[in-house]
Amino acid sequence: MLAVAALLGACDDGGGAGEPAADMAAVVDGGVLDGERDACPTCPDARVVRVVDFGPPGGADAGPDMGLRPVDDGCTDLYAQDILPVFQVEIDPAEWEAMRDEFLHPREREAAGLPLKPYHPLRTFRYGDEIVGDAMIRLKANPHFAWVEPKMQFVISFREYDRTKRFHGLRKLNLDAPWYDRSIIRERVALSFLREAGLPAACANNAVLIVNGQMYGLYVNKEHVDKEFLERNFEDPEGNLYKYGQELKTNEAEADTSRRDALYATRTLEEFETFIDRRQMLGGWAGEAMLPHRDGYWCCNHNFYLYDEPGRGFVFIPHDMDITFDSTPLTSPDPQLDPVGTGRPDHFRLAMADRAWREEFIGEIARMLAAYDPDELRRRVDFYARQTAQAFAADPNLPFEKSERGPALQAMRDFFAPRREFLEGVVERGLACRDGETEGDDRDRDGHGACVDCDDFNRQVHPGAPDGCNQRDDDCDGRVDEDEICRDCTEVAAPGGRYALCAAPQAWFDGHGTCARQGGTYGIPVSDEDREAISAVATTLEFTQWWIGANDGGEDGRFVDLVGRTVADIPWTPGQPNGDSDQNCAAIDVSQGGTWLDEECLVPLPVVCLLP
Repeated sequence: MLAVAALLGACDDGGGAGEPAADMAAVVDGGVLDGERDACPTCPDARVVRVVDFGPPGGADAGPDMGLRPVDDGCTDLYAQDILPVFQVEIDPAEWEAMRDEFLHPREREAAGLPLKPYHPLRTFRYGDEIVGDAMIRLKANPHFAWVEPKMQFVISFREYDRTKRFHGLRKLNLDAPWYDRSIIRERVALSFLREAGLPAACANNAVLIVNGQMYGLYVNKEHVDKEFLERNFEDPEGNLYKYGQELKTNEAEADTSRRDALYATRTLEEFETFIDRRQMLGGWAGEAMLPHRDGYWCCNHNFYLYDEPGRGFVFIPHDMDITFDSTPLTSPDPQLDPVGTGRPDHFRLAMADRAWREEFIGEIARMLAAYDPDELRRRVDFYARQTAQAFAADPNLPFEKSERGPALQAMRDFFAPRREFLEGVVERGLACRDGETEGDDRDRDGHGACVDCDDFNRQVHPGAPDGCNQRDDDCDGRVDEDEICRDCTEVAAPGGRYALCAAPQAWFDGHGTCARQGGTYGIPVSDEDREAISAVATTLEFTQWWIGANDGGEDGRFVDLVGRTVADIPWTPGQPNGDSDQNCAAIDVSQGGTWLDEECLVPLPVVCLLP
């Protein structure tokens, strides 16, 4: 038994984020936090904290499931929900400093061609009375986004020396604590919902890491998606597993990725369906959309796995669910964010543009609504928060202020009910569409009801709309920027710099993305020489008026550039500007030598970009 001095401090009302701090001097016993109850008789036992310690909502009795709805998910004992595991590592100080240097200087290492996350040997890894002498540790997460001082995140591997070795059936431990999850439980809540909804999702609880006898921090302890995960979730675990849908993580020796390549080469739903388990894929997307998950396949095309199960086809595995629910401070998703109209990857858009696939997707949402129970999810937040309160209060390496946890927990609790209510409305409308009762409410008033409109919250998106070359399916045909004009920008050399004339008509707001994809920003040609050079080329490209990067949306009549500076000496076309508060965006008229005019920002016009 290893004594850990002052791992937890004093129990009083001032600890943590408005939660009972329950801090006490503690020892490590049996692999989980334990303490002398006499030192703080009102604090919950950190070794096995149950709902009975603080009472579930409504005064329900606490049983073996801690008063929470049980989920039979087959997770190993290290992910039991009623414990807060303590993992102790001893590491040579030189190895620890080397890892700290990697954490502090990822860009320098990348420029030098050095590995960003090499493994380092541990002297020992300990969990209770169990000691491993050949484990290794490395950094984890995205070094350019998720690495924020002072807290490092880790992978602990038990198989680097002996590929057959496992610890409690696991190859690796993942210890996550991203700076943008002030609750340090968000991913745990999300994964519990996905598992209960019947999706193959990682097991998770929270854990404490102690380094060389000193508490280092509180983490989400999350299952690694690997061969053991496949064995737990699938009848045949011998297929190819792809992280991010691309990186092969099993059967690396054969490295046969031909089916993956063929999957991504499909351009129709009929072709796509020959490679996948259709219902499972739609169910996985629906699970992400319900949360909503802002960093996966449904939105943003990054954090997910695909598994090609032999005899079944590709299935979807959600992953890295820490940008979910009200994911402040990165995003604050509106509870009314439409699960149908937000996905970006090509196959999702194709599916949502097809009525049968879309209705089946909504049917999966309906099936999983039973698991999206606001009362139950709030109970989990309360339980996880209380269970981790002592360790959170004692964490010396938080990359944010401890006072931020309370608001983060409350924001998550407040998000569940309005999200559930909105999802029920989505299902109700979807069933009505399926049964042919209605064409659906026209919520954006563009003349097309929700049954046929692939984004009924955006007036620019509906069947037959101009496809505006904005990485969006404006015309609801399941394809994005398919017209050749979307790839057609003409470069112009002018005294004031290089410009690109991108001839696809689009709203002024979409021009920002168009110019960014060209590697530049919106152009604001003021000088006679630049406007004449642009006009000489633009007059050959069909369009007379072109968007430029100025607007007066902040103060009527004061046109500013992209960072808010007033544009001086504007060469207005005679009679311009002539708009009121409805015409807030600037364009040039190349038939008049490039003089300026104001126009309504949603009018589709081509775009003038300034290149570096």
